[in-house]
Amino acid sequence: MSYPESWTKPTLTPKQRENMERWCHELDTTDKEQVTGKLCRDGKYCCLGIWCELAASEGRLSRTVLSSGVVIYEEDAAALPKSEADALGVDDCTVCVPVGWYKGAGCRTAADLNDSAGLTFKEIAQVLRWAYLDGPRPEFYKEQA
Repeated sequence: MSYPESWTKPTLTPKQRENMERWCHELDTTDKEQVTGKLCRDGKYCCLGIWCELAASEGRLSRTVLSSGVVIYEEDAAALPKSEADALGVDDCTVCVPVGWYKGAGCRTAADLNDSAGLTFKEIAQVLRWAYLDGPRPEFYKEQA
């Protein structure tokens, strides 16, 4: 479970840990299609949108569908609202991950994993478990030189 020198694993509260585990479970089990660039567009989701949709279904976030098919959660279409970043114990609304190469793409956030590296939801869950929940280091991760 080694981390690059640039990464310090955050300390999550029990509730934040539970939320992170729920998000990873949702990513592992969803049958939703994946999209890039937006939290949700035309019924397809990015990894962050999966969490926002769960939060909206539980009444924690407002959800507005624009005529373009883009969904706005609270006032954002591309990043987690601050309240949900806090709920997950992450300090950035695009969810920081250990900086490195994931399947050949340089990434520093979960949004990058989704949009730039093209990781599947299950692969993103694997990275989040490593970064936040003591999971094993993904085989497809390479530290930046």
